Amino acid sequence: MSERAALAGGDRFLTEIGGQPEAMRRAYRALAGQADRLVDLARRPRAGTIVMTGMGSSYDACHVPVTMLAESGSRTSLVNAAELLHFQSASLDGRTTLVVVSQSGRSVEIVRLLEDLARRPDRPFVVAITNGTDNPLAAGADVAFDTAVGDELGPSTMTFAGSLVALDAVARVFALAETDVDDVVRAVGADVDGAATAAEALLAERATVIATMVRWATARPYLVILGRGTARTTADMAALTIKEVAGASAEALVAADFRHGPLELIDPSLAVAFVTLEVATDAIDRSFAAELSTGPASVVVVGREPGSVGAAASIAIGPVDRRLAPAVAMIPFQLLARELAIERGRRPGEFKQASKVTTRE
Repeated sequence: MSERAALAGGDRFLTEIGGQPEAMRRAYRALAGQADRLVDLARRPRAGTIVMTGMGSSYDACHVPVTMLAESGSRTSLVNAAELLHFQSASLDGRTTLVVVSQSGRSVEIVRLLEDLARRPDRPFVVAITNGTDNPLAAGADVAFDTAVGDELGPSTMTFAGSLVALDAVARVFALAETDVDDVVRAVGADVDGAATAAEALLAERATVIATMVRWATARPYLVILGRGTARTTADMAALTIKEVAGASAEALVAADFRHGPLELIDPSLAVAFVTLEVATDAIDRSFAAELSTGPASVVVVGREPGSVGAAASIAIGPVDRRLAPAVAMIPFQLLARELAIERGRRPGEFKQASKVTTRE
């Protein structure tokens, strides 16, 4: 057996990539069974600010609801949990709704933040989203949602997708002045059905998707992934996954920021990916991608709709609702990360330096 075959054979990471459609469906079924908790959120006064927080992939997932809530006029912010713990907790008070996302519910920054807040007389109302509820975060929250994704051993795939399902429901409740929770549950169900079906279709074309992504990244030591709005979730998560799985250099930026200085990075060593999930900026991003596709950098576009983008390669995920589209758009980058890991002599999904749960700052 070749070294490549040995590294690729039966790896758990590929299994977990393929498990995402069912993970989203499990998360939805769990959500439907927790509708009473959505009712609790719907009844909460909306006078204060909504603050969302997490670390790593959990933090990245929060770009979606923060974008949706800001569009609805809600006062919403996204703060890294470590920054919130050490520098910004004074901005929280009894009127604040703090939404904390953590797959394990045990990340060190999250645990310490909850401990600190518990000692305050003006403690915010805490909403937890975790995979399972036997953890300090779920135990210390006012309302806790279990994504019920199940065991995940490698870097976040299924748990990331599951957290987006729960965040879809939470954001829908917060965004509506008069919330009918049954309508929210039905709407999330439709989102999940579309996203899971699109993910299955993309996974069925795995060989083609891998070939496109490998051509994009081959012989390019520096990878940049660009996104706007909800696509910032995919951009940040893609860069994190490539680093974590393959040990390769990858960075995420807001697409508009790339013209403001980083454009000077363009040379043959660079590969640029555009994640275009927003109707409002799709034409802008595709025009920018077409411009860069003339060279010398390598360019790929991952978006909801098919269509040529100059000389750039493209992958279409289908007309998925933007609330869950970031989960589907992650699949090409997850598959690429696996290929890059094998190419670098790493076993996909196995941690060399980090760990599944971070328990030390």
